[in-house]
Amino acid sequence: MKKIVIYAISIFIINIFLTIIEPTGSTTDLTGQTVSGWAIKSSMIVTLTIGFSIISSIVALLVAIIPYRNLSYGQKYLPALLVTFFGLQLIFLFFEIKYLFIS
Repeated sequence: MKKIVIYAISIFIINIFLTIIEPTGSTTDLTGQTVSGWAIKSSMIVTLTIGFSIISSIVALLVAIIPYRNLSYGQKYLPALLVTFFGLQLIFLFFEIKYLFIS
């Protein structure tokens, strides 16, 4: 369990670092207003911290419902949360690396 926490935190830090150094230009948002590169980066950082945490919590709630080795719900929730958060961060890391190599 400690290894999963260490891996999840390290991949989270790597994702934040790659988000900051990634070259981004300006684009338009859904309302048609021009958005600068730093606004895009800050929204990506918010998504990495808050969005992935919320998604991981919801998925962990669903996974912890599944019966497994007579464990209580509390004993299944934290590992499910950590593994889900780790998986989402890992998927995002793969997309970041792919983007860095293509552009």
